[in-house]
Amino acid sequence: MDLNDIAESALEQMLAAGFDDAQITVSITEQDELNIAHNEASLLRSTEDYSLSLMGIVDGRKASTAVTDLEKAAVTETIKQLFEGAQVAPQDDANAVSAGEEHHFEQGPLTGDLNLLTAKVRELLDYRAANTPRMNMDEGGGSHAKTRQVLLTSQGSRLTADVGQYQLMVMGTATDGDKSSSFNYTGGTANDLSEAHAADYFGIGTMLAETERQIHTRSFADKFQGPIILAPTAVMDLLGWLLGQLSDGALISNSSLFKDSVGEVIASPLLTVQSRFDAPGKAPYTADGFVASPLELLSAGKLACLIPSLYGSRKTGVAHRACGSGWSIVPGITRWMIWCPVSARVPWSIGCPWAHPDPTETSPVSSKTVL
Repeated sequence: MDLNDIAESALEQMLAAGFDDAQITVSITEQDELNIAHNEASLLRSTEDYSLSLMGIVDGRKASTAVTDLEKAAVTETIKQLFEGAQVAPQDDANAVSAGEEHHFEQGPLTGDLNLLTAKVRELLDYRAANTPRMNMDEGGGSHAKTRQVLLTSQGSRLTADVGQYQLMVMGTATDGDKSSSFNYTGGTANDLSEAHAADYFGIGTMLAETERQIHTRSFADKFQGPIILAPTAVMDLLGWLLGQLSDGALISNSSLFKDSVGEVIASPLLTVQSRFDAPGKAPYTADGFVASPLELLSAGKLACLIPSLYGSRKTGVAHRACGSGWSIVPGITRWMIWCPVSARVPWSIGCPWAHPDPTETSPVSSKTVL
């Protein structure tokens, strides 16, 4: 199936129907997966998913839809209905499409290894049985997916991608007699699963052990103060909230806490957040048709920019910054226990995670000192 032909045909039909501007995104995902159900391998299957997204603008009025039927007759009927919908949509001069964006991106394994997937699922099942037998893998498994995508706009943008990825995922609860834990899960994507045991990917082994420890709960004896350790999924939620504060919804409604904070420190100086728009399973493109260049969003707690889409930028006047999906937090400073003579002087650069002094500064320490 030629995605370029499908996209170009749909774009021609959109303009012929009367749209002033249009954006077409067509993609096909081929996936091989081996599923886990109730601590056993349950299903090996291959699937294909098709998607065609259409967005059109006429007289400043926008309408969009997505379909899975790529046959020309079905697409023609969808475009006809879309044009009728656009004519009664509210008029908004901020509606526009990207212009002149061109790039092809390719990464990851474009052909999956079923033997590797089988081996990794077996490793997960064997690890559970040997190390966390009270943990029930209610659902999970491994998969390989390859996605081909073409995005075209009437203003000359053409973005294409071929991306392959492996995935592992486990979810479930742990039980001991009539006691049970809460529901827990973890998983992730990678370009290769052959470099480590399956339980070492994405914190799967840690999650299985921690879920078992949740079976028998204990109450805190009293109030306490101390460091807070956040699980990766909690960090994802917090980062998602921050991204929401910096993007269209909050900016357009003027409810963003950080609209006027670019260049200011809004977080701990130990926090640096960088883009990974080309992470496994990702392509460095935005949904509205822009190439997303590398970005350091937070540098030592300082906010570098806001991230409105093209529409958000035209609506608010805030500078447009093409922003894809995929982020990483730069590793911080590790807390160490140091044993050394009383007269020794140790660089603070290995120091505690709640301080950020000059890394060239030194300080005397005793024979048993925690930095």
